[in-house]
Amino acid sequence: YAWPPVLHGGRKCHVRAYGLLTSDGRALVHRRAFLHVANGPFGLDGGGGGGRGGFDDSVHITNCCANSHDPERFAGEICADLLATKSSRRANAEGDDLPLGEYFPSIAASLAALAERIAPFVRGGENNKGFEYLGLDYVLSSVPDGGGRKRRPAAYLLEVNAPPSQDTATGLDRAEALHDEVISDLLRLWVLPNLGVRQRPGGEDNGWTCVYEPPPGDCAGTHPVPSRAAITNKMRWAASERRRLRESGRSEADDEEKPADGERAGQ
Repeated sequence: YAWPPVLHGGRKCHVRAYGLLTSDGRALVHRRAFLHVANGPFGLDGGGGGGRGGFDDSVHITNCCANSHDPERFAGEICADLLATKSSRRANAEGDDLPLGEYFPSIAASLAALAERIAPFVRGGENNKGFEYLGLDYVLSSVPDGGGRKRRPAAYLLEVNAPPSQDTATGLDRAEALHDEVISDLLRLWVLPNLGVRQRPGGEDNGWTCVYEPPPGDCAGTHPVPSRAAITNKMRWAASERRRLRESGRSEADDEEKPADGERAGQ
């Protein structure tokens, strides 16, 4: 649980953003996003005894599909703009009272870190111009920024869906239009150019922002065909998992060997 949580209209929320990883090693984020909001107002008491053991789902759960069963309290699918700030608003973005642009640097940094760390395990798509379309869920909060009471907006990555669902929970036109815009921009940015389809004048403009590019030379050289690269990627991943398991085992063994505070005091 990220503390303090950022609220939308007094309710806990999270952001569904859309990302793109391309075979040339880049990572991009689209400016259009959804704001998913809990059904009940947020409170430190968890909403009373309405849920399991005093935990009221309607106060804490922000998943859109989980909340749509209650039409009277469901906030709907709120369309938002990740680049909107207090001084820059999109007229058709309902979530503009929450300036998501202030959180965009943190969102961009997390996707950049993800792209950099998974690079050794997703090689081989250069020949067929592969890409990965991602649904990124972030919970918003803030962290101390230097001394004093000043705080800096922070976005914490909850999960990555690959590929994300293109179905909406409500079927509302504005939600469907947001999905269409993101996918259309993906086609114009990556798919159509790599198929040799010429763009109409002005058609190259899109909502994607590049947040990561690999160091020069990382994607250079002779690229293996995707089928062979997949085998190598799996071998790299298996080796990485074995290394992490060994490191985890050593860490647990070290913890078991350390005497407890009481034992240390009695020695």
